[in-house]
Formats: sequence, C-alpha cells, structure tokens
Amino acid sequence: MRHILTFPLPDEAARLEIWTRTATALFGVDRAETLAPALARIAARIELTGAHIKYAALSACFAAEAEGGPEHLRLDHLLAGIDGELMKDGRALSARDRTLLEGGA
Repeated sequence: MRHILTFPLPDEAARLEIWTRTATALFGVDRAETLAPALARIAARIELTGAHIKYAALSACFAAEAEGGPEHLRLDHLLAGIDGELMKDGRALSARDRTLLEGGA
C-alpha cells in the first residue's frame, strides 16, 4: 500500500516564522535579528516549504562555517541555499528576485 500526503505551502506569515525560528536556532539571536529584514523579504517573495527553508538555512550555515563561523553568514549564503533547494524542484531564483531580495528596487 502506498500513500501520498500533500501539505499546503505555508503562507507568508508562516514562512517568516519558520525562517525566524530556523535562523535563530542555527545562527544565533544576534545574527537572526540582523538578517530579519532580509528574511522578511525572502518570506514575502519566495514560496518554499518548511523543509526547503530548513535545508536552505543549513546550507547557508555550512557555507558560513567554512568561512569561519555563523558570524560570517551573509545574505548571499542564504540565496545560494535557497537556489539549491529551488533547483531540486526545477526552479531557480531569477535575477529580478535576487535584486529584490538583496534590497534593491
């Protein structure tokens, strides 16, 4: 017997909560607070599952660790992690998305 469960994607508020909790757990309170505006933009712009968010954040954490630790975490680490998760679904961040997520117009 095989079962397939389909879960709805989290809405923007739920995505922001997942991003905030995950960032706080992985990067620490100070770094999560610094990233809060970027996390809000990401949550608003990119539809991801909770699992995608978790693994994108983990990828970013590993990239930052390779550069010396969580204090070295930058938005580009998060964007690379997100892009990696999107690629698993045959999607990618567009140049426009990147510009908007980086705080551009």
